[in-house]
Amino acid sequence: MKLKDRFFVFLVLLFLACLYLFLSRTTYDQVDIASALNKAKANLKVNQEIIVFDSKNPFNFYDIFNRIEEISYQQVYGILTKPDSIGVFPLIIGVAGSAGWDDHHYGYLERYVQNGFAVFSLHSFKSRNVESTVGEQLSITIPIRRLVLRPTER
Repeated sequence: MKLKDRFFVFLVLLFLACLYLFLSRTTYDQVDIASALNKAKANLKVNQEIIVFDSKNPFNFYDIFNRIEEISYQQVYGILTKPDSIGVFPLIIGVAGSAGWDDHHYGYLERYVQNGFAVFSLHSFKSRNVESTVGEQLSITIPIRRLVLRPTER
């Protein structure tokens, strides 16, 4: 192997090592969700309630599997909407996409409720003071949006 090729391989390996160190140690600070909860409470309907639970802020799946105890907790909320009738209902859990919740998403959830389903709309973005991740996916990564640990006192 020529010296030029060895140098190129060395640079690639150095880049990968730096990338690994960055991705394995990125952390997020805990965010206070009081203002987001107040806004959500102001718009609740009679058949809705807010559920608050503890989650964490892992950057990647390595964090979940190898360092979850070192990752900061984050309170997250969602809104449970039940049909007007009394009884037991199947539940649909809605998770927003990169642009967050939009009117057409809420329209789908409302149609589910009208058809006898309870729906839980997860607000993992607003719980972290993020409106959208369009154009960048680092303010809230997929592992952050999916990790739910335990309910908290309301």
